[in-house]
Amino acid sequence: MGSTVEVFALDADERVLDWARVELAALEASWTRFDPASELCQLNASAGSGPVVVSIPLLDAIDASLRLWRATDGCFDPTTLAALEALGYDSSFDMVRARPVTRTAVVPSGEPAPVSSGPGLLSALGIVVDHERQTVQLPAGVRLDLGGVGKGLAADRIAVGMVERGASGSCVSVGGDVAVCGVTPDGGWRIGVSDPFEPDRDRWEIPLTRGAVVQSNCLVRSWGPADARRHHIVDPRTGTSADSGVVGAVVVADEAWWAEGVAKAAIVAGAVRGVEMIERLARAGWLVLADGSVVMAGSVGIRRAA
Repeated sequence: MGSTVEVFALDADERVLDWARVELAALEASWTRFDPASELCQLNASAGSGPVVVSIPLLDAIDASLRLWRATDGCFDPTTLAALEALGYDSSFDMVRARPVTRTAVVPSGEPAPVSSGPGLLSALGIVVDHERQTVQLPAGVRLDLGGVGKGLAADRIAVGMVERGASGSCVSVGGDVAVCGVTPDGGWRIGVSDPFEPDRDRWEIPLTRGAVVQSNCLVRSWGPADARRHHIVDPRTGTSADSGVVGAVVVADEAWWAEGVAKAAIVAGAVRGVEMIERLARAGWLVLADGSVVMAGSVGIRRAA
């Protein structure tokens, strides 16, 4: 998934960890946009051709993305793939960062720019998820990116699945999307949260006893020269990298996939709307602004990392 994955299981044998490895590989094979053979790429290629039968994991990921789109008034949008590719993020991130970047980025003609939000967008896009028939239908020109939600869902699924298979407790981090389940160490799992401006240094620590904590920021996955800097969080209103004054968001919620979507939406929305969004949709969190200041959203037990 283009990320570091850490898996911890309490009171578990090697078979539980083996299952986690196999399941992670299967989820990546379903959700990745970088492998033409993946389920997601095949679904995107079928846009405009009618309903397509998909696996339960892919159906769940798409359904989760659309639920987040509705809850965030379109600030989280899974249909921004064309804009993301136009910005240059069309292959693995190491390759993107290594090559020259043009000064302008335009959404390719023939594909709708991922703009506007509100309750009419879903029906206008015509994305249809049919749980009974296990199908998804994309209209012509609409393609999906499940990157962030996929990481969160993977963390949730692996954390729960290891407990179901015999672990007394689990903690799973997929690219910084952390989910825990079952028994925890005394005082909870100590989750380090890095400073967006110094990603190799943990600035805060959260003792997590249930649910999930997710960090999303604009600084780590960024590329290009200083005067043409881009990042992977697209503002669906403009089709370009979000520029709201918020560079990072940390969200604590019951599930990692939900926290992931809320965090990205808060960065797009900006400080005022972002705080309101976190307080309305999650348990708590905070935003890091471009000047380095921090704005709290709700009450969360944190301490400075040692």
